[in-house]
Amino acid sequence: MDRYFNLYSYCHPVKGCKRAVVCDLQRNIIQPIPLILYDFLDVSRSGTYGLLTSGMTQQERDAIEVYISYLYHNEFGYFSHRPIDDSLIELPVIEDNSQINNAIVDFSATSTHELEPIVGELDMLGCKALEIRYYYQLPLDELKRALLITAKSSIEKVEVCIEASVECSVKTLVALKNEFPKLSKLTLSNTSENVIYKHNGLVLISTSEIIRSENKCGVTGDLYCIAEQRLYWESMYFNNCLYKKIAVDKEGYVKNCPSMKERYGHVAETTLTSVVQSDAFRKHWDITKDKIEVCNQCELRYVCQDCRAYTIETGNPYSKPLKCRYDPRK
Repeated sequence: MDRYFNLYSYCHPVKGCKRAVVCDLQRNIIQPIPLILYDFLDVSRSGTYGLLTSGMTQQERDAIEVYISYLYHNEFGYFSHRPIDDSLIELPVIEDNSQINNAIVDFSATSTHELEPIVGELDMLGCKALEIRYYYQLPLDELKRALLITAKSSIEKVEVCIEASVECSVKTLVALKNEFPKLSKLTLSNTSENVIYKHNGLVLISTSEIIRSENKCGVTGDLYCIAEQRLYWESMYFNNCLYKKIAVDKEGYVKNCPSMKERYGHVAETTLTSVVQSDAFRKHWDITKDKIEVCNQCELRYVCQDCRAYTIETGNPYSKPLKCRYDPRK
């Protein structure tokens, strides 16, 4: 066969130490492939299908034929008389002028910081997504007040976590989407059921788990992977957990993440802008998956969320996430 086999421009192969995958960033598909197929795809632009398979054993040619046929019929790739141009497979730069892209603000029943001035600062920093976590039973009118504050800002997406109460029923919370279109996800903890509801663009997670502190986050691994273009790009060049992220913990301290120990001042005494512009705050931003131990051997490293708060080796900024149970070496 004197034709080239090309993956579509949105399909990116990634090699691990034992396995490989093709990440389809358009259809959100993570397709496992054997290493022999990855090696073939890696050089597929250097020669036609017939040329590249001519030096293989019959057994290898048969295997490659089956694998390529699968990719072709499942629309991961196509045959052409010329190799795909390099410019078409390069990921576009997904960057903007904002200083912060996403933020987390935590509250306990004894918190003294206020949401409104924090949202005002996030607005000035260009924040696009905000997660607000209340580790107690928040009255419905206070939840609506918080959502109203975000509604008046330029924040585009809002997620909320609260503990279940009599007035915060699933039906009542689902109805909030009509009043507050920016609300994209709502987690209701300490319920009697484990159910996920989806309605009108709102994802409502009802869980029996009791969430009263930040130590419930940081769970990652092969079951939580997403083949999404922004995550893939960010994972290649930055830390996909902490890049352009800021947090205020339940005591009002500014951090990279509420679960991390490092503090950069209290919101009552410092501004988020001054924190974001400091080198100390940004030092985690460049810890890519390719620099993290074990992760750098994983075929899922560009589609998996990182966690720097909980790591296997405390104090090592390049240690594997503690709550990841997937080992690419096995």
